[in-house]
Amino acid sequence: MEQGVVLCANGPLTCNPKTRKQLERARIPVEEKLVARLEGEGDALNGVRYADGTRLDREALFFSPVQHQHSDLPERLGCMICAEDGCIQCGEDMQTRVPGAYAIGNASRGMQLVIIAAGEGTRAAAAINNALVEADLAEDKSP
Repeated sequence: MEQGVVLCANGPLTCNPKTRKQLERARIPVEEKLVARLEGEGDALNGVRYADGTRLDREALFFSPVQHQHSDLPERLGCMICAEDGCIQCGEDMQTRVPGAYAIGNASRGMQLVIIAAGEGTRAAAAINNALVEADLAEDKSP
């Protein structure tokens, strides 16, 4: 089985010149053929089949899925969406610019990791709890 990293762009590579230079310096070949399917037996990968019928033998695959908001709810609420990555802008406490609206996980970052979403959820929960306690204390100013 052939070794080494190959970037399968699934069509023309769309990246900035700096990234292309980094790939060249790292001697990572770029394959711009369209990917037809992954091949293997059971749960074991053994190759990438391109649309033109050629094949790249490989035993492992890393991929970065494209991410974007699938709902217009954040925009309808008035949340700001980052142009670069389509994520909802929020502060360290995960609150958006809309009072009472928080964003965590895939909605707030380009990182699609459960552990990050769990940590952000905990941070948001603490911020929400603090906001509710402060609101209760502000209301309870009776003599």
